[in-house]
Amino acid sequence: GMPGMHVSDLWVSGDARGAGLGQRLLAAAGARGRLLWGAGFLRLDVYDSSPRAHAFYARLGLAEVTGQRTLALSGAGFDKLTGDA
Repeated sequence: GMPGMHVSDLWVSGDARGAGLGQRLLAAAGARGRLLWGAGFLRLDVYDSSPRAHAFYARLGLAEVTGQRTLALSGAGFDKLTGDA
């Protein structure tokens, strides 16, 4: 493995879409991760209900990772895990 980065909650307002801002944001984040800790990949989650986002990421070359699923822990479960319960 190599170090990588996970982008969370990327959103561009409707008025700014189509101007290349999303691509520039991801490129800048990737370049910064590469510079700071040698990141060699970028991952992100996208909602199934967002076909425009899927199309945008596909145009940039992002693809689904076969055999992997995003898992999350929050609220009481996170509190319990971290000892704050």
